[in-house]
Amino acid sequence: MDSRSIVFTKETEISGFWWPADDPEQRLPGKLVFSPAEGLTLELMGAFPHDKFENPFGVTVLGESTFKENVTLHQVYLNESRTLGSLPGTGLSTCVAVRAYVGAHIPNSTDVEFKIIKYYPFSIEQWLRNKTIDYDFPPGGFEVKFNNPEPLSFKLTDDLTFGLSYQSSGLSINPYGTDINFKYVPIMSLESKQPVSWNRIGELITTLNNFLSLPIMEPVFSLDVQGTILLPSTKEGDETQEEVEIKVLLPLYDTPVGESPHPVEMLYTFDDISEVFPEYLANWFEKEALLGPVYDLFFDSFSGKRTNLVTTFLNYAQALETYHIRTMEGDIDPPKIHKKRLEEIRSSVPEEYKEWVRENLISSNRKTLKMRLKELIELNPTVVNGRAGDHDAFIKRVKDTRNYYTHYVPTLEERAAAGGRLKGLIITLGLLIEGLLLYQMGFDIPKIQELQRSRKRYPPVWY
Repeated sequence: MDSRSIVFTKETEISGFWWPADDPEQRLPGKLVFSPAEGLTLELMGAFPHDKFENPFGVTVLGESTFKENVTLHQVYLNESRTLGSLPGTGLSTCVAVRAYVGAHIPNSTDVEFKIIKYYPFSIEQWLRNKTIDYDFPPGGFEVKFNNPEPLSFKLTDDLTFGLSYQSSGLSINPYGTDINFKYVPIMSLESKQPVSWNRIGELITTLNNFLSLPIMEPVFSLDVQGTILLPSTKEGDETQEEVEIKVLLPLYDTPVGESPHPVEMLYTFDDISEVFPEYLANWFEKEALLGPVYDLFFDSFSGKRTNLVTTFLNYAQALETYHIRTMEGDIDPPKIHKKRLEEIRSSVPEEYKEWVRENLISSNRKTLKMRLKELIELNPTVVNGRAGDHDAFIKRVKDTRNYYTHYVPTLEERAAAGGRLKGLIITLGLLIEGLLLYQMGFDIPKIQELQRSRKRYPPVWY
């Protein structure tokens, strides 16, 4: 799909006719209204039969715009239906939908297979720092030149290719020639050798956005999503699939506000890693299967939902435990030694207690949170040195706080962190996770320590 086909639309209205996918005779005039903040609302003149909405997973509604463009609404739910006066057959109804595909009719959502997805990752222009505008002041005038940066493309995995290009959001000129509005925005793409489902596309976009959020320290939003999908051929007797280009309308769970931080406030910029960018991004995607739960637990606080302090703390503690389990030795002693120990213990207790002992010692060779934190801190000790000082005291405070909030041990209430102290733990744990993710990406420990030591700000979510 040519990036020139990208149409930048934050709010959209599509008028036309609409009908349930399984009942094309129920055609009603209406209008689809979309905004990233409010989502998708279908306003109809009339109403579909109520039994169409009995499916708890919603229904699929197809549409044809006044410009003969096909539209598919998936997971549609009835919101309101009312009659107008006493006239038979008249009325209004509104429905809400989870997402819409503009450009194709797709009666079954499981039929959607994506080859390419493209989108505008809002808030990364400052991170990329690509100069697209040059200007000069010749005698008697003012000249502006727009430069399209070189596109970038490389393989992430055997099946996945990443692309970065730039596209104009449109040229707007005052009819009197007194002002001009023009903007280049980055377009990122992921192309899969093997077509993948929408759910998998969502996971891939999230993985890419998390990679971008780490240095920016702000959520990255996916706007103006477009894709190339495969659908069964409409030609009679043709069993092959054909490529169809669509626009995906998706609501945002949080609305972008303002612009991203200034580059000097970021952990690092694209310029800092431009030579190793393909390698670092490939590492990030390659380790998604292993570290996916760690990504989710850490970046959930970057999503813009502003979770409370306790939730963020528990997510970070679990992320560190999960990271350790998946990347480091998890047993205290070698299996043979532990097995011998268990056999000796079971043989020394009365018969009626053997099963109880067996069940309660199943995980007795697994390292505790205290042990795991100690080993993780040793990888990058400057994080705790600079903020908490004594390692053992810090680990004990984290352990007591986690146990109090997770298991509710009343005797730990006085030792559990709250308020400002809990924020302090969150920042330190966040720095630990940040460093570990940078390490997995490809940074070495000295460079990670330099980045964290010279940073100008912490992510706002840590406050």
